[in-house]
Amino acid sequence: MYPCINDVKNTDNLSDGQKCAVKILKKLEGHTNLRSFQCVAFPAEQVKKLCDSVTEIFSQEQSLLRLKREHDDPNVKLNWIIVGDLHGRYNELWKIVRNVTRHVNSKVQEKYENRFIFLGDYVDRGSHSLELILLLFAWKILFPHMVLMIRGNHEVMKINYFYGFYQEVLRKYRKGRQATEVYRVINETFCYLPLAIILNNIFCVHGGLSPLLSNVEQIDQLKIPLKILENTIEYDILWADPDPYLTAAYVPTTTRGPKFGEKAVEEFLKNHDEIDQIIRAHQCVTMGYLEHFDKKCITVFSAPGYKTGQRCAAVYVLYHDDKRQPLYITVKDPE
Repeated sequence: MYPCINDVKNTDNLSDGQKCAVKILKKLEGHTNLRSFQCVAFPAEQVKKLCDSVTEIFSQEQSLLRLKREHDDPNVKLNWIIVGDLHGRYNELWKIVRNVTRHVNSKVQEKYENRFIFLGDYVDRGSHSLELILLLFAWKILFPHMVLMIRGNHEVMKINYFYGFYQEVLRKYRKGRQATEVYRVINETFCYLPLAIILNNIFCVHGGLSPLLSNVEQIDQLKIPLKILENTIEYDILWADPDPYLTAAYVPTTTRGPKFGEKAVEEFLKNHDEIDQIIRAHQCVTMGYLEHFDKKCITVFSAPGYKTGQRCAAVYVLYHDDKRQPLYITVKDPE
């Protein structure tokens, strides 16, 4: 079970934003294997309507989302699929949601639902960042409880201006006025994305921890829309990386966010009794999955082809029975 147009019910009663999402999703479902030079075109007015609609949804969420792993209906079992960086791998996203859900479904005999958490870095460095982000926005509008999204460090204009997304939009709109409008409204929408999720006892974030973060309530207090400024909690948790060789809790860097070690993780978990694991993205790791600090911190990377010769990526699945495991996705010819 994954978000698809056939699951949209009561189409006569949809809002204008939902109707726009249906049109976009129908078109994208007809193009799930694009070549690098191909694109799926949408008028700037349609993109703006989609962004306005999804922004309303994000604005009703918090900077820190608190979710239950269990379904409100005790007869329905929930599986959670956590997806790392995608970086414009549109074709691969379709393969992930189809292949992973097929595998997960084969393991579950009872009535179930699958829900997705996307950990950010949707754009840049891939051929189809535009199609990918519009697909995720359409899913979010039509299936808001099934699709959860948080912000990555590339969902910031001063980053995606230089690393591919801006150039992609210019190319696909032939450097016209529509290009500027589409690029602007999508980046404005990024400012409304949540920064982190607590899923029962799991802390989901794009980058990691910050020396400025003593309690997750500090994230909750950040008001959206949010600009990402350096030397702030929000900057650090989008940019931080774990370092297994670090003896100190944190070490600053000049090019990325702070590095955090096992001491930082232990201190964070000690201060938050309800949390026992951190799941993050942000780094291209071998096979798309890497455990840190005795599984207290896990990196998930879901963009095959990000580096030359890298054909494997992963997602992390939390089954309804509390079993946790990575699932690997191998792509023969990644973008």
